[in-house]
Amino acid sequence: MGHFAVQLAKWKGARVIGTASQRNYDFLRELGADEVIDYTTTRFEDVVHDVDVVLDTMAGDVQKRSWKVLKKGGIMVSVLTPPSPQEAAKYGARDGYVFVQPNAEQLAEIANLV
Repeated sequence: MGHFAVQLAKWKGARVIGTASQRNYDFLRELGADEVIDYTTTRFEDVVHDVDVVLDTMAGDVQKRSWKVLKKGGIMVSVLTPPSPQEAAKYGARDGYVFVQPNAEQLAEIANLV
């Protein structure tokens, strides 16, 4: 999921920060990530701040820690577990949840990009 998200975000002009182990650094850079954080040595919330959007593909503790990197008015979007509206309010952020449903037109557009 994440490797598609990086490419689609770059296609839309976003600055992308991703996490990966050292062995996947180059792969994430090739996909278009502007910055890569080694999650085995660095807690992303210690070095990332004031981002507009967090795309949560992990849920659990990673989602909870991700609230700290959002700027006021930013949004946490999860593809696994709906983010807590209470946590969003606590951080002055918004929450969103994406439940994917097949859409032929969107899939065709993604296929063209690939």
